[in-house]
Amino acid sequence: MFIWRTIKANEPFIRPDILKNKYYTVTILTSFLGTSVLFGLLFVIPIMLRQLYDMSTLGIGMVLFPGAIIAGFLGRLGGELVERRGGEFVVILSLCLLGGGSFLISTFAGYAPWVVALALLVTYIGFPLIQSSTANILSSILSLRETGVGIGIFNLLNFMAGAVSSAVFGAVLEFKNVSLTLNPLSKHGDNIIFSNLYICLVLVAVAALTLFLFTFKNRPQTLHQAASKPKPSEVH
Repeated sequence: MFIWRTIKANEPFIRPDILKNKYYTVTILTSFLGTSVLFGLLFVIPIMLRQLYDMSTLGIGMVLFPGAIIAGFLGRLGGELVERRGGEFVVILSLCLLGGGSFLISTFAGYAPWVVALALLVTYIGFPLIQSSTANILSSILSLRETGVGIGIFNLLNFMAGAVSSAVFGAVLEFKNVSLTLNPLSKHGDNIIFSNLYICLVLVAVAALTLFLFTFKNRPQTLHQAASKPKPSEVH
């Protein structure tokens, strides 16, 4: 019904033209994948800490807390970094942090909880960076008329990323007797299923990074100026 209405209506809620802009589409998809990595970690980490370490709720919270509080403090610095180096650089940096942190957690799953907390910190740092950088890129891509709907879709997909990643990884955790290890550096034991899940998150981050680099490598430098100028139809 939504697709039919979008195609037939003279003024649909979401104009199909906005999705034809490859820079916009790739940016929101990159944000979706990056956010999926973080929410996937936040969903799986407490389950791993309970099953592998038999930790209490308070103990799990103490493992998650350092990364969360530091990510909060880094939010402002992330915005300043975007202003200095540009959104594209920060997107690449954030995806590297998300993928690198996931690989570290995959490698050290089963080690001491404080080691997992340090590895999780790397991933947490990437989250405010990818949020601020992708929002910055969208502001330079979208025209004034498209900004409201464009940012709305962006926020909607970020919320959906948490639901989708949690559902997918929750289903994967139901697998039993997993013996194949995707990370040769990880321990062999009950942690294998968790280590493999984190490697899958690394692959998601790599896919997002590859897609972003391939699309934006030839991005016109004048795109920001063109997008920031109102179209003739928007002046009146």
